[in-house]
Amino acid sequence: MTYAAALPGADLVVDRRLVHNYPSALPMHLFRLGEARRIIMHGMHSVVDWLAFAIWENGTLVRSLSLSPDRGIMENIGEPLEFERPYWAGERAVELDPEWDEDPYPLPFHSLEMGEGALRALSVSSSKVARG
Repeated sequence: MTYAAALPGADLVVDRRLVHNYPSALPMHLFRLGEARRIIMHGMHSVVDWLAFAIWENGTLVRSLSLSPDRGIMENIGEPLEFERPYWAGERAVELDPEWDEDPYPLPFHSLEMGEGALRALSVSSSKVARG
């Protein structure tokens, strides 16, 4: 099942078949639909704390990140975006809760928290692009 919406300044397509562990491997025919535009892919799965997002500008991949605590960093292409910097710098570290965990979280931040940060940052940057 696919959901689509045409909004002022943005088109939105939601389909779980578009979310991959390796966003850079999305089929190229999808990019013909968004030629000369910014394309953002974002996916999260709370059961496994998985996050992936990617950004293409005019058909060129500029950033792709995919990670989970069990598999680690699966894809890390391009320079980290400004919103990512506090996560990678350890400013958003996951605190150990002895009642729940015996081991520290295997990533330097909680992947779903970064995923929420990505949604906020990418929606703001997209609205700026859409407005000119």
